[in-house]
Amino acid sequence: MNSILRIVIILMIVLTRLNTACAQHDPDSVDLKISRAEGSDKLEALMDAAKLYQQTSLKLALKYADQRYEIAKSLSSPVAVAENYNLYGNLYFNSGLTSQAEEYYLKAYAIYDSLDHFEGLSTECHNLALVYHSRKDTLTSLKFYNES
Repeated sequence: MNSILRIVIILMIVLTRLNTACAQHDPDSVDLKISRAEGSDKLEALMDAAKLYQQTSLKLALKYADQRYEIAKSLSSPVAVAENYNLYGNLYFNSGLTSQAEEYYLKAYAIYDSLDHFEGLSTECHNLALVYHSRKDTLTSLKFYNES
């Protein structure tokens, strides 16, 4: 009897945690978190939401990335725009769409280059190296890895 009670308690704990994890992936709860956020917190919440859905729904991830992009543009922050291009690149790359990923990584690279933003440049070089590596273009991949 004692062991059955332990099993029931363990199952309740597991199910409670599973329910909590699922709620965090619920678009309504994500949208609520975003609607309550302001300023840079909203940019971060939208980035988190896009990353959350990148493996399960490109369409939903792009929805959040698009919202973030509009805010980044309205802030006239080239770094925030470049971060968004990087986000787009990651979403497309993780979906196997390397041509689109390359396009956005190059846009981010151009912005970071114009700002002498070395951390951003390093990230984009790394990402571009991954794109070329996935295409089996070893020389171009190595070029970007060396630049990063």
